[in-house]
Amino acid sequence: MSIYQIPETPNTANEPLMTVAQAVTALRQHRPDLPDLDIGTLNRLGRDCSLYARVKHRPTGVVEVVGKPWPTEKSYTFDTLREAFRLHPATRDYVPQEVHS
Repeated sequence: MSIYQIPETPNTANEPLMTVAQAVTALRQHRPDLPDLDIGTLNRLGRDCSLYARVKHRPTGVVEVVGKPWPTEKSYTFDTLREAFRLHPATRDYVPQEVHS
């Protein structure tokens, strides 16, 4: 690892993790009007999640995938996914807003 790489934070608290594709499927269950997202948008969401997780020292995981041109996908905590989806123009209008009391 070079001095410029930020080490990944292990998931020591066993927080639930989800891939971007799984998060899109879950979001679509709550908001069926969510348009189809192309591979570029999904890629960008994944990069945003990775960046947020590194900066905030949030855990990530790896999930093996079948039937895709790539062997694995990263998985992220729910707060990491929420933040990336909340900020992305293609998904921000479909993310449930947090209620503060």
